[in-house]
Parts: sequence; C-alpha cells; structure tokens
Amino acid sequence: MRALARIVALTPAGAWAADRKFGARNLLEGCRAKPDLLLRARESFIDAFRGVGVAEYEVTDLKRLKSSGADEFTLFLRDTRDGSAFTIELGLVLAENFS
Repeated sequence: MRALARIVALTPAGAWAADRKFGARNLLEGCRAKPDLLLRARESFIDAFRGVGVAEYEVTDLKRLKSSGADEFTLFLRDTRDGSAFTIELGLVLAENFS
C-alpha cells in the first residue's frame, strides 16, 4: 500500500491515460496556496485505489504537516476486513518548495 500511495502522490492528476482520476501530485503541490485542494487530493487517492481494484483498504483522511524542506502528508486508512486503522507517511519534496 505504501508503494501505491507514493505512486499516486507523485503522479499528476489526469496524467495517466488508463485512468484520468489517478494521481494527486499537482493537488498536493497546490495545498499551500489553496488548502481546499487537500480534500480533492484525498478524493484522488480514493479514486486511484478503487481504479486499480484495491477494496481491502479505505482512505479515511489526508492531512498535511509543514516541515523544513518538505511537505509531509499523512494518509489515513482503514482495513475494510477487520476495521483496523493505520497511516502512511508521505514525505515529499514538491516543486512548490523550490520557488
């Protein structure tokens, strides 16, 4: 799941011809200027997981934490089989950080 989450985070929304809903990079990059994009990025993770057939895990939230040099994103998931919750930390150096 961690690898898939990172692929979604690093792929620009709409860039994958097989599934135009796959990808969240540009949405994550824009979160600093437009915090409402975080909700759209969360929806992108939901759509991407569904699009590749992941039914065992449900995205419940996505949060952004600012740290030095990188935007830290935490993806919150729930295992649909047993209800257990877990997180995936996505420490990303996004283009916006270099401006």
